[in-house]
Amino acid sequence: MKFNKSRLIYFIIILLFGLFISINLPSNTLSVEAEENTSEQPDPSSDPEVEDPINILFVGNSFTSYNGNNVGEILENIAASQGKNIVATSICHGSAKLIYYAFPYTNYQSYYKELQLALLTGDWDYIVLQEQSKYGIEDPEGSMFPAIEHLKTLIDIYQPEAEILLYMTHGYVNGSLTKVNGNNELLSTTEFQQYVQMSYKYIADKLELRTVPVGEVFARTNYNYPEINLISSDNKHPNYTGYFLAASCFYRAIFNEAPTDATAEPDSCSLTEETREKLYKMTDDFLALTTTIKTIYTGQEITLKCVTSIEDEQITWESLNSSIASIDENGLLTAKKPGTALIMARTASGLQDLCYIKVEDKELYKKGFIFATSYYNVEKGDKLQVVPQISSTILSDQIKWSVSSKSIASVTSDGIVTALAPGKVTVTVTDKISEKSASYVIYVRFTAPTKISVKTVRNATNKTNEADINIKWSSVEGATKYIVYRSSYKNGTYVAIGTTSNRSYTDSKVKTARRYYYRVSASNSYANCESAKSTVYAVITAPTTPTIKKTYANNKKIKITWSRITSASGYIIYRSSNNGKTYKEVARTTSNRKISYTDTNVKKRRNYLYKVVSYRNANDTTYYSNYSPAVKIKAYKPAKAKN
Repeated sequence: MKFNKSRLIYFIIILLFGLFISINLPSNTLSVEAEENTSEQPDPSSDPEVEDPINILFVGNSFTSYNGNNVGEILENIAASQGKNIVATSICHGSAKLIYYAFPYTNYQSYYKELQLALLTGDWDYIVLQEQSKYGIEDPEGSMFPAIEHLKTLIDIYQPEAEILLYMTHGYVNGSLTKVNGNNELLSTTEFQQYVQMSYKYIADKLELRTVPVGEVFARTNYNYPEINLISSDNKHPNYTGYFLAASCFYRAIFNEAPTDATAEPDSCSLTEETREKLYKMTDDFLALTTTIKTIYTGQEITLKCVTSIEDEQITWESLNSSIASIDENGLLTAKKPGTALIMARTASGLQDLCYIKVEDKELYKKGFIFATSYYNVEKGDKLQVVPQISSTILSDQIKWSVSSKSIASVTSDGIVTALAPGKVTVTVTDKISEKSASYVIYVRFTAPTKISVKTVRNATNKTNEADINIKWSSVEGATKYIVYRSSYKNGTYVAIGTTSNRSYTDSKVKTARRYYYRVSASNSYANCESAKSTVYAVITAPTTPTIKKTYANNKKIKITWSRITSASGYIIYRSSNNGKTYKEVARTTSNRKISYTDTNVKKRRNYLYKVVSYRNANDTTYYSNYSPAVKIKAYKPAKAKN
């Protein structure tokens, strides 16, 4: 098993992320379906005498493992009976949807962590993704597709040698109430299977993945061998025979051939030789359209073709959106109006395949390319692919993509833009034949400033009713200005209070003994390039500056009295004996009620200057006010108290 240090570090990050961050989505996205898994997972091990096992990871729910039956275990046994070595591992939880494995949902973080660990520490040749059956019908775009897309990204990074296989499940028995386009419909087994197949086909084509058509093989087996029961008594989950058929489908997908020599009975197999032969044969027959997602114009005609393993079997064609595109018995398709049509090919024995056809307005295309949105905001490192609304020739070699600044973003030949540095960049697509073009703008945002520090400072103006706050931060590469935001509450509204090109800012418009919260962003001349606001930083301003109210002096002592500051923790008294050139601390109090000081360390006929500072202790920090105005007193003879 492969293992490297970087994967371990990433896994630790994932665990910390799962512990401290949870994703809460609306409850309607967390509905469950009774596809349960009660079996314990095996501890996979390979025969030491067999070289180079094929390692397969199954990710799904009870349609992969349930009631003591496990597709992976049966697949291992079938492979062994054929002289091949497969080691299968299953991560399955009852009613689990793929989004539970792709993202750290609050109630399903253990699912997420379990898969992360498998991706980071395993060495997989194949990774099988199995979605909850109804989810492929009820929410394919909103959840199934994003989950598989995100899982594909993770697998491409951490298991780049692994091939992803999509496990197309089978249709439920007749009478399954299912939401189709938001409306409850009572689907037959055939209708259910068609909708599931549509979802898997669409996602597989978009993400360039391979689907193992288990559900389609189930339907064909029911049609050709109705005496073979594939479903358990709950009318939903496969029985042992059904799981055996599913495992046979995966054998066919992995080795590009159906299992043979049915006399080589797999371990623990309870099926007769005749039944095994029939199931093996069902996995070997296929029909495949040679056309996948394709764009054509209104009025255009194309002939669809397919290949099949069964010779001389008639193929019938059907458009499930005949108002968009119609098709005749020979596969001749006619585009009628803009939209998307689903085309299906079938044989009499139950083989079938489908493809999507996108029809665009030919007259609209003549006007050139059109982008739906004029600009996008992205972060450095993000990838973005925006396809023009008039995209008939996007896959043609005659299309050219370009960017206005290669230092800010790059673009591939198929229009995938990668943000490289903060700034504004224009992305242009051009049809080299017609010379028509269109463009959109990308604003790459700066990263938020870090290493921020905030502290109170004694302002130079000696204002007694104000304190200053100084904010500093680290520079952000390429930023020409920084915006400082302030709020009186941590989770309150932050208002911009200043803009500067420096890496520090002094806020002088604050009140004493108040708590303020600050955030900073980086930007340039383009407002859309402004970064996200930094982390919140809090500071408590200094207490009010005291004022010396009364004085008393003789040739032995000097006494001063000052105003009481209720927000202070105490006061510091400073004295100068050199006419104000330097001051030294001579006393410090620890109560705001102590508002006088008697200095007995004086010499007669000498002049002394005094200043008082209030201070406040909070959050393990001491905050100081400005110095009070200096008062000059001579130690000589008794003097009257001055007001």
